[in-house]
Amino acid sequence: MAIVPVARPYRIGLPHYARNRATVHGLHFAQAAAAVNMCSGRRKKVHAQQWIKPSNMTTSATARTVSRGYLRTSPDVLEVRCRMMVAPTAASLTVPGTAIWTVNGVAQSTINLPGIVTSKGTDPETWFVVDQVFVDGSGDPLAGNTAMEFSLALDDGARVFGWTVYETQFTELDTASHQAVLVDPFGDGADILDRDLSDLVETMYTLWKQQAGVQIFWSVADATAITQNSTTYKNVLDAATTGWASTAAGFYVHPYKRGTLTSSSDPVTLWAIANTSAGTGNVRFTTSAGTLGTISSIGTTLQAYTTTADLNSANTSDLVVVEVNNNAANTTSFYACGMIEYSA
Repeated sequence: MAIVPVARPYRIGLPHYARNRATVHGLHFAQAAAAVNMCSGRRKKVHAQQWIKPSNMTTSATARTVSRGYLRTSPDVLEVRCRMMVAPTAASLTVPGTAIWTVNGVAQSTINLPGIVTSKGTDPETWFVVDQVFVDGSGDPLAGNTAMEFSLALDDGARVFGWTVYETQFTELDTASHQAVLVDPFGDGADILDRDLSDLVETMYTLWKQQAGVQIFWSVADATAITQNSTTYKNVLDAATTGWASTAAGFYVHPYKRGTLTSSSDPVTLWAIANTSAGTGNVRFTTSAGTLGTISSIGTTLQAYTTTADLNSANTSDLVVVEVNNNAANTTSFYACGMIEYSA
């Protein structure tokens, strides 16, 4: 075990040849190790965000869940935080509006929003920002490399029209518990051992697999679900039933240089939060190449359902169309979907 810094390495270029073709200075590899530690510890990732036009914010005093999502934390995450832009509640309400996040089944601290004399809180002078750290059931920061659901519930006229869920960075890493490389073996004049190179390469590969970059996140803007009660697939964005087309409503993805030496595909997790009135339903992700993946057997429990797929890693963007259906004459209710780059 060792504590390593995550500071920016010095600009020392890697050699063109190593071991059998030329003598390599250990400091070259020390700089490579320092660069890996910097990427692991200082990466600041946005998991999800959603914005609602202030004029569209509801003034309802009814309790409702307005946003849902699914995330996977990075291997080395200090904290997962949420920053919200909120507006005061209607002046006619006698109690503060409340906003409560639930993460992995754990309700976070209640955020109270005061009332003010304003019709819908559309005056920017009345807006304010709230920042909150997400915690687990023990009050500790969320664990790394962990998948979890989250949702935002509002009550008593609370109005949230913007939020971002993101990770914060470390200033140093522990090689015993983080994805980090010990720099000391690559000291001045040190031998370049296969053991140390293997540690460097393995750490880089793990970060490539498990940093969980987000390609897609989308959630309904209020409590109203997208529904479908037939076997015909319906686009979740515009209700079209014509399937994929270059002009269809969808999400553009760009898995830039995500292929490996053995594959040109980018491993991803597809997820959807949905349920059915009875029976089962499906959520389908389609690209220009055809069906990317189908989340099948969505049941009556409202939760995140997932499947894995391989997204082509060509260095050009592609359109992904997301559609929902039901296997019988029942109803599938769809609330959110996404795509995360991840491989176990």
